[in-house]
Amino acid sequence: MTGVQTCALPICFPVGDLGVRRGWERIHKLRNEIEPKKLEKLGAEYSPYRSHVAWYCWRANEVL
Repeated sequence: MTGVQTCALPICFPVGDLGVRRGWERIHKLRNEIEPKKLEKLGAEYSPYRSHVAWYCWRANEVL
């Protein structure tokens, strides 16, 4: 998540970050672990605001 904060670009989407992946799984109620390559394809839909999506994924781990 530090990369998103220091990058300050709305296109930054760290698919290898475990917190982002776990948050995505919680938000979308996935039972299986999502692979980074699949998450990258799914996250492309949110371009150019993927860093905002990453932030919400991180928050989902804290809230849900």
